[in-house]
Amino acid sequence: MNKKQNKEEAKKSASLKPKTTKPKNGGREIAVPPFLIFIPGALLLITAIIIAYAFFFTPDRPSSIDDVFTSDNVEFRHPLTGEPIEQEMDDPDVFAVMIENSSDSWPQAGIEDAFLVIEAPVEGWIPRLLAFFDASVEIEKIGPVRSARPYFIDWANMFNPLYVHVGGSPAALEILRVTDSVLDLNEFFHQYQFWRSSYRSAPHNVYTSSELLLEGLEKFGEQNPDYAFFSFEEQVTIPVVDEISVDFGLGYESTWMLQEDGEYLRYQNSAPHLMESGVQLITNNILVLEMEMYVIDNIGRIEMETIGEGSGYLFTAGGVRELIWEKESEESEIVILDKENETDIHLNPGVTWIEVVNSLEDDLAFNELEAAL
Repeated sequence: MNKKQNKEEAKKSASLKPKTTKPKNGGREIAVPPFLIFIPGALLLITAIIIAYAFFFTPDRPSSIDDVFTSDNVEFRHPLTGEPIEQEMDDPDVFAVMIENSSDSWPQAGIEDAFLVIEAPVEGWIPRLLAFFDASVEIEKIGPVRSARPYFIDWANMFNPLYVHVGGSPAALEILRVTDSVLDLNEFFHQYQFWRSSYRSAPHNVYTSSELLLEGLEKFGEQNPDYAFFSFEEQVTIPVVDEISVDFGLGYESTWMLQEDGEYLRYQNSAPHLMESGVQLITNNILVLEMEMYVIDNIGRIEMETIGEGSGYLFTAGGVRELIWEKESEESEIVILDKENETDIHLNPGVTWIEVVNSLEDDLAFNELEAAL
């Protein structure tokens, strides 16, 4: 082997030996394995990836339970549910049906097909429901149908609907006699649009269907509804509230439990609120509105301040936001505004429930998740 070959072999051998670092103050040289040289660079690369992911892909933690909403853009939405649709559509006809919610009425029928339900107390502070239905949706059975009250008529007015009921309080019947904001379908005068079930005793046994209500609607001639409902946008939030309870008193408590998909299942007195079909009621939005109410006679009838403004909360997708509600007149719609900046609040597409209470402080309770505190 010549000298040139010897030098090349020596270089190869040296390159295979571990590199060494020589202490500044003398002492033994320390051998450093080659793979350790790349560790600092790899750690820096991993750290940079983690920081970039956290910055671009991790949602910001809300600074308060109000700061939780984002939205997307959809060109056309259904005017009643906010669900995305392919093209713009005219406002559909609406049925507004008074439905009993005393324990004698359970299980009810048809409420699972409503796009909006308003729950408020009547005599004895027993809650009653005003369920709104898209007239184009087929529903075999709705009820038990019960009597009208003035404040429910005020809320129904915003849709110019077919208002469906069985009688009513004297004040309610007087309003229905003179108003042109709703089409009055009273079972007393339109009995062929209803039936009475033999399986229940009166007054808890009156029912109707979408087919019968369409026949009733035809009696009033062609309608061209034109109304303003809530605005809708897809909203994403970090859940901060998972349980909402509304106490109407006298053993009537409505509770909503957040599910993993962002919807809320409904319970009454801790039991699932089931329909005759076996379906448990569910919603996407819960509005709790405070309105002044007081008893006006010895029967226990309630008068409610539905015109003006008041406070409330919106619960949707696990988030919560304080709001102000406004209603300018009996015929106008309910407007909901953010309490902090008084801008319009958007709802998530789907079903909406409105719970009307006398006092937010006394009648509403909600559970804040520990991670949000």
